[in-house]
Amino acid sequence: TKPYTEQSLKSRLNRAIIRHEALIHIKNAISDGDYRRAMEGCNEMISKGSRYAKDCIKMKGQLLFLRRELKEAKKLYESILDKKPMVWAKLGLGKTLVELGAFDAAAALMEEVLAEDERYIEAHDMLADIHTKRNDMVAAQKSMERATYISPKSVTRHRELAELADINHDDDVALKSHQHAIKWGFNSCHESPQDYFNFVRKVADVTEGDDSSESKQMIRQANTFLDRARKRYANTPEIEAQALMVETQLHASKGNTKKAEETPIIYFG
Repeated sequence: TKPYTEQSLKSRLNRAIIRHEALIHIKNAISDGDYRRAMEGCNEMISKGSRYAKDCIKMKGQLLFLRRELKEAKKLYESILDKKPMVWAKLGLGKTLVELGAFDAAAALMEEVLAEDERYIEAHDMLADIHTKRNDMVAAQKSMERATYISPKSVTRHRELAELADINHDDDVALKSHQHAIKWGFNSCHESPQDYFNFVRKVADVTEGDDSSESKQMIRQANTFLDRARKRYANTPEIEAQALMVETQLHASKGNTKKAEETPIIYFG
């Protein structure tokens, strides 16, 4: 979104490639699940005063977390923050505190991060997680709403928001979130037939006994999504079975008991 020259872009890409190549042995160890080897690689580069020592310290914090050495991770992040208020260290510390069960401290730290800049999406995600663990679903929904506002194309966040809204009986937000999950997931690696079915189920639930024009419009849209799911996942018996079940729910919500009873049953085996 910012103007840049071809030369400045080339320079930044070259620096990124050089850094990646210098750290590739550590990244490969992490990919292999060999956290001990990765940690040794980090410690070696840090002790030698590598120009990428700061990157290694950041990776070391992540490795301590992955190895469940939470107290050591906490000490590392706190030692960094004692010197300079780095946001990545605050996020790392917050994540560690959550795992240690220190929800109040973690929440306060995330609020501090967002006070500096509310665009730090990970802080919103973490607050939603903290509120959920506290069983404060209303606060969790508010945090996730903010997260989806900042990151409107995140399919997974819209799914999480829909789930929280369902728990809080916030039908409007749940329906919109299911729709957004379908919209942004379409033709992507995140697309799932469950998003279509979740929307249809919600519509069936919300429109039950409601004969208003708004209700009829929602049902038409639900049928459109149901048809799309069938076309996109044709020749998949499991998907067709789910489609028939949610279709039955739609008929029942409209009071079409006869149609609901006439829905065919698929037998597997």
